[in-house]
Amino acid sequence: LARAIAQDRVSELPAGPEPPFFTKNLFNLMAAAAVDKKPENSSFGDVLEQVYPVYRQGDVVSVTFVAGNPRHSGDIRDTTFVTVEVYDNRTETWEVVYTDASW
Repeated sequence: LARAIAQDRVSELPAGPEPPFFTKNLFNLMAAAAVDKKPENSSFGDVLEQVYPVYRQGDVVSVTFVAGNPRHSGDIRDTTFVTVEVYDNRTETWEVVYTDASW
């Protein structure tokens, strides 16, 4: 392996054996997620406390919205819960600039 790395030939190595996957032996110690509740006359995703139209560098942005428990979202391994987007006036589209995985 070290020789292949040094010679930039890792892609030429054989795949090797697959590790065992112990799905039958897995268990979860987390309690079931509670039922999601939302304020009357609202929907999940509604903004309750709106952001300001303009911020300067160093400002703290805070927004409050109606959300449920992420554990009710199904398979979320390749998705994100939160995105920060910027509207591009030239293309009239929203561009994702940060996600919940961003520092």
